[in-house]
Amino acid sequence: MVEIRGKEIRLSKTKGPLQFEVGQKTKLVGAQFKLESDVNCLRISTESVFRFLKSRDVIYLDDGKVVATVDEASETECTVTVK
Repeated sequence: MVEIRGKEIRLSKTKGPLQFEVGQKTKLVGAQFKLESDVNCLRISTESVFRFLKSRDVIYLDDGKVVATVDEASETECTVTVK
């Protein structure tokens, strides 16, 4: 069996490393990829992912180093809580 990686979602540039605390809320936003990301707003390279997200979905960021659950999602962004 071979696992084939699908399309990767890229995070926009940051001024430095991002540190998250357990319980911290942040946003994932599409269509603003040219702006820098910070701990309050993570800008990603696609908007198409948001149509598949719903409340309580678990998502993994930074190759699984950061785990978060979706609080609410729209067509262009979602709010998550870091676990």
